[in-house]
Amino acid sequence: MIQMLTQKRIGYLCTAGYKNRPHVTPIFCIYDQKMHKMYFQANINSKKIRDIQKNPKVSLTVDTRDIINPFNNEGVMVQGTAEIVEGGLRKALSEDMGIALDVFMEKFYAIAIKGRPAEKVTVRINIKKTVYWRGPKFTSVSCDV
Repeated sequence: MIQMLTQKRIGYLCTAGYKNRPHVTPIFCIYDQKMHKMYFQANINSKKIRDIQKNPKVSLTVDTRDIINPFNNEGVMVQGTAEIVEGGLRKALSEDMGIALDVFMEKFYAIAIKGRPAEKVTVRINIKKTVYWRGPKFTSVSCDV
């Protein structure tokens, strides 16, 4: 589970929109193992941010899919509450995550800088529950961190 969260950078964020309709979008995300929290950035005017401001309960999934043998599929879903954090991504992450952020920015710089910096906000997901699966086997862990 930890390996999936620390190595994957693309996840699928689910928020609840109008009339609690689910809204799923792919995002770049970072898992801070020391703090047991997920982070991502988004445009302040995006639907996901508007949804979070109205209902902070979210779900985020990272996974690996094997189209030939679905028993090799594995993934992690985290559920929790999202909050917009002040001071940007680097300030929000624990000290240990600085290197990971640098690698991420180097690899995805062209995508990460899209939009004006003033329009982007950093979101932290305070994880309450984690579900891991490989093929048909599921493991669930509740967290009080």
